[in-house]
Amino acid sequence: MVIALSLLSVTTIGTTLNPISMKKHYFLCVLLLVSSTLLQAQVNYYVSADGNDDGNTGLSQQSPWKTLAKVNTMAATFNPGDSILFRRGDVFRGELLPQKSGTATASITYGAYGTGSRPIINGSQPFRLERFSGQCLGCGLRRSHYGHE
Repeated sequence: MVIALSLLSVTTIGTTLNPISMKKHYFLCVLLLVSSTLLQAQVNYYVSADGNDDGNTGLSQQSPWKTLAKVNTMAATFNPGDSILFRRGDVFRGELLPQKSGTATASITYGAYGTGSRPIINGSQPFRLERFSGQCLGCGLRRSHYGHE
């Protein structure tokens, strides 16, 4: 909008524009405003535990990404107004590492899609206790707590 207004003011300084010329300038301003809005269109990205990081675009519920690692890899490409949506009822393991926050008027948001319980982002990694032996220092667990003597 600022570009369009400055174009209009530069071309009108010291001249009187006829109605046809004003319509052209008005059309140019509207065209610039619409094109700048389209360039910054909001994009929704979808993540599902059933997704595929390699073959899916993440741009639809039918083609979601699968992991937080993929979201983190793409985080630098998110733009103001974008949303990263996790499927309800799914559990995601690992860290979520946002790199940008957007702008004051168009933030990058993280939310949910679908029905059911809220998605869970679990910062831990799975831990197999069947290989646990001895005592876990600091946590008080002993091998005998898992049926072993």
